[in-house]
Amino acid sequence: LNRKGLSLDFCPKGTIFFNKPPTFWEQYNYFILGAIVCIILLFLFFQYRIRHLNNLKKAQMKEIEIMTTYRNLINNMPILYMQEELVTNEKGEPVDLIYRNVNSHFEKNFFSKEKVIGKTASEFFPESMVEFLHFTKMSLDENRAITFPYYFKQIDTFYDVVLKGTHKNNIIDIFCVNSTELHKAQQKLSATNNKLAMALDVANIVPWKWD
Repeated sequence: LNRKGLSLDFCPKGTIFFNKPPTFWEQYNYFILGAIVCIILLFLFFQYRIRHLNNLKKAQMKEIEIMTTYRNLINNMPILYMQEELVTNEKGEPVDLIYRNVNSHFEKNFFSKEKVIGKTASEFFPESMVEFLHFTKMSLDENRAITFPYYFKQIDTFYDVVLKGTHKNNIIDIFCVNSTELHKAQQKLSATNNKLAMALDVANIVPWKWD
């Protein structure tokens, strides 16, 4: 009919057409429905992916914020902080320590971070290696915090040292609190007690003992 230039509108009602070509919808309805379903599924997938990435980004930002707060806390502490790695020989015996991190208080009192990171502790503090290696190995082996006093003769300073292993193998956190004033006060008190004891011995006086 189309080739003859005849319109379907001129056909009476109830006209039956043979070999009528299918309409666009009849020909492509499955393809269109399938495409719509795929588009909806892709939309839902991308929505889920975007939501998941946003949650992951928030978690990462929170972790970065926590790490920044932790670093600021470590750097702002008025105590020495060093993170070091224990080096052992073939027999498992401790032989040295390698600096992995230090705080600003350490840099202020001793050396810059750029100068010590990756270097061995024996290069900078050889006189302290015996004690620090012993207690570091003990802390890592027993998985507990170790506290011990240390006198740094070069600067006439007493430190209370705290060692605690981390979740990484052979990595330890070291905190050094300046306790010089406390030690000097204890020394003065001990000297005063000794003088008092000597004075009592000389005078042959025993307190709180009556004839």
